[in-house]
Amino acid sequence: MLPVVVAAGLVLTVLLVYAGVWAFDYVNYDDPTYVVQNPMVNRGLTLEGIAWAFTSTRASNWHPLSWISLMLDVSLFGVSPGASHVVNVAIHAANAVLLLELLRRLTGALWRSAAVAGLFALHPLHVESVAWIAERKDVLSALFGLLTIGAYAAWTRDPRPRWYAITLGFFALGLTAKPMLVTWPFVLLLLDYWPLGRAAAVPMAGLVREKLPFFALSAASCVATFLAQRAGGAVQDTERYPLLPRFANALVSWAEYAWKAFWPHPLAIFYPYPPGVPVLKTIAAAGFLALVTTAVIRVARRAPYASVGWLFYLGTLVPVLGLVQVGNQRMADRYTYLPYIGLFVLVVWWLSDRFGSSDRGRRALAAAGVAALVACAALAWRQVRVWKDSITLYEHAVSAVPDNHAAHLNLGAALYQLGQAEAAAAHFREVVRIRPDWAPGHHSLGAAMLSSGRGEEAARELAESVRLLPSRVDYRLDLAIALRAQGRAREAAAQLEEALRREPDNVRARAAMDRLRHRPSP
Repeated sequence: MLPVVVAAGLVLTVLLVYAGVWAFDYVNYDDPTYVVQNPMVNRGLTLEGIAWAFTSTRASNWHPLSWISLMLDVSLFGVSPGASHVVNVAIHAANAVLLLELLRRLTGALWRSAAVAGLFALHPLHVESVAWIAERKDVLSALFGLLTIGAYAAWTRDPRPRWYAITLGFFALGLTAKPMLVTWPFVLLLLDYWPLGRAAAVPMAGLVREKLPFFALSAASCVATFLAQRAGGAVQDTERYPLLPRFANALVSWAEYAWKAFWPHPLAIFYPYPPGVPVLKTIAAAGFLALVTTAVIRVARRAPYASVGWLFYLGTLVPVLGLVQVGNQRMADRYTYLPYIGLFVLVVWWLSDRFGSSDRGRRALAAAGVAALVACAALAWRQVRVWKDSITLYEHAVSAVPDNHAAHLNLGAALYQLGQAEAAAAHFREVVRIRPDWAPGHHSLGAAMLSSGRGEEAARELAESVRLLPSRVDYRLDLAIALRAQGRAREAAAQLEEALRREPDNVRARAAMDRLRHRPSP
C-alpha cells in the first residue's frame, strides 16, 4: 500500500508543478515544424501519415513514433497546444512513477527510490523536456527506455524468448521516438553489475553477446539519425566547429551539467556556442571528471551504485555532447532528462549509506530530502511559467544568457509576427551585432526593414544574407522584392534568375519573374 501512496503523491506533485500548461501556447522554435505548420500532423492519425512518419527526415531527424504521437493528439483533441502540453505532462508523470517502481523492485529500497524519482520528476532542468511540445520525443523515448529496463529485469529473472522479444521491442520503440537511447545497451551492461548482480555469475563476453541485437539497433539508429541530420543541413562541419574545441566543450559540458544538477541557474532555451572554450575552464572540468571517476572506481566494490550512477550519467550524455555537432547550441537543459537519473542514484544512495545508519542521521536525511524536493518543485514551478508563450520564453532567455543571438532572433520573430516591426528590428540588430557572420540575422533584419519602408537598408541586409548563405533561394527572393521596390529591376531579375537556376520549379520565383517582366517597376 505504501508504494501506491508514494506514487500517487509523486503524480499529484507533478500535476501541481505543471498546472496551467493547458493554457500555454505553441512557441515559435520547432513547434511550427512539428505541429503548427506541419500538414501531415494537422491531419491527425492516418495511414498516409504513418507512412510519412517512417520516411520523413523533417526537422533534420528520424523519429517516426514522435510524429505519430503528435498525430494522435490531433485526432483526439484537434490542433490544441493545451492538449499536447497536458499529454507531455502525463507522460512525464508516468516516467516518474515507472522510475520509482523500477528502482524499488531492483533494489528493494522504497525511500531511496522515491527520492530519486522525486528529483527526476521535479528538477527544473527537466521542465524544457516537458513544457515544450516539440520535445514530446524526449518524454516518449524515456518512457520506452524505462520500459526496456523493466522488461530486461524481467528477462533476467525469467530468461524466456518472450521477455527478450518484449525488451527488444520496447528498445526499438524508444529509438523511433528519439535516438537518445543509442547508449542503452551499455546501460543494460551497467545494470548487470548493479543492481542485478549478474556480472559476478556471467562472463563479460556472455553479457555482451546477449546484447548484440540491441547494439545492432543502436548502430542502425545512429546511421539513420546522421543521414537525416546531414540531409537537413543540421550537421556542422569541422571548419566552423573544429574537433579540438568540440572535445573541450564536451568536457566542460559534462562538468557544467553536473553542477547544474545542484545549482540550476541560469536556465535558457538556448546556450550559444562560444568562440572558444577557455583553457583553464577545460582543465578544471577535466580535473573534476577525473577526480570523481577515480573516486567511484575506488569504492566500486563496497558501493557499486556509485560507479554505475556516474558511468550512467557520463555515458548517456555522449550522444548530445557535440562531438558530432548538430545545430549551434553548446548545451541544452533537455539533454539531462535521462542522464540525471544516474547522478540522482549516486547522490541519494551515497548520502543514505553515509548518514543513514542512525536514527538521527535518518531524520536529518529525511529533512534534507524534503527540503531538496520542495526547492526543486518551487524552481520548476517558476521555470514552467517561462514557457507560457514565445515572448515570455525568449525575454527570459535574453536576460538569463548574455549575447544570446538565437534567443534575440526568435524573440524578434515573435514580435514581428505580432506586427511590432520596430521592436523586432531592435532584436535583429542585436543578432547582427553578436553574430555578424550569421545569415539568418541579416535576413530577418532586412525583412523587418522592408516592412517598415526602409528599402535601402533592407536591400543591404538582405544582400548580406545572400552573400553569407547563397544556397538559400528564399533569401534571394526577398532580396529581389527589396530591389524591385527601389526600382532596381535589373538587379532584381538577376537574383530571380539565380533562384530559378538553383530551383527551376520554385513557384514563388516564377511568379515574381512573371510580375517583373510584365509589370516592371517604374
